[in-house]
Amino acid sequence: MDFLYDFFSNISCVILKEIYIMKRNALITLTILFIVKLCFSQDIITKLSGEDIQVKIIEERQYEIIYKRFNDPPQAIVKEMLNRYILMIRYENGAVSIYKDGKKVDITPLPNKDSIIMIYRGEADALRCYRGYRKAEFGTFLTSGLATPLVGLIPAISLSSSPPKDKYLNSPQKELMKNSNYYFAYKLKASEMKHKKVWYGWTFGIFVNICVLYMVLVSQGE
Repeated sequence: MDFLYDFFSNISCVILKEIYIMKRNALITLTILFIVKLCFSQDIITKLSGEDIQVKIIEERQYEIIYKRFNDPPQAIVKEMLNRYILMIRYENGAVSIYKDGKKVDITPLPNKDSIIMIYRGEADALRCYRGYRKAEFGTFLTSGLATPLVGLIPAISLSSSPPKDKYLNSPQKELMKNSNYYFAYKLKASEMKHKKVWYGWTFGIFVNICVLYMVLVSQGE
């Protein structure tokens, strides 16, 4: 009997020891996984310039984002970025926030999230990089300023109604121009900008024309 008692006691000890080791290993594994997830959890801020910044967002305020860079030590000073410089934020949980004109646009419920991102990115890049309107603006200004406002209407109407040519778009993301959503959003925003700038040139030319006419009349009166 004593033999059987010792035998089963030893087996019980071995089983309990194995159970303890398994539980301990499982706890260590879970702890390591938690630490790894904590260390590698990150948010990504995409600026209007197209630059991606790996961060850990601390707080989202009305006009700015408070964050720490992903590789900064825990004692590092927090930084802030104004919303108007942000295109989008991709959070560690997979959610995405889009910013337009410094305001947050919630696109989470929309089915085609990637298309929305490309559209806003195209608009933002056009605002930042498109300058192909300058020749049209200057030409309209010269015509309405040196000739007459009525004569200046001819190039103003023609140039403002024609979309910019692709070679003048100056997109910083050549590969993204192959994406139809990005391309059309970029070109539409560029067309809007060209339209406004041409009429700015025509208006400023009228002002110059009036000033010159006034100076001529004053000099003749003297």
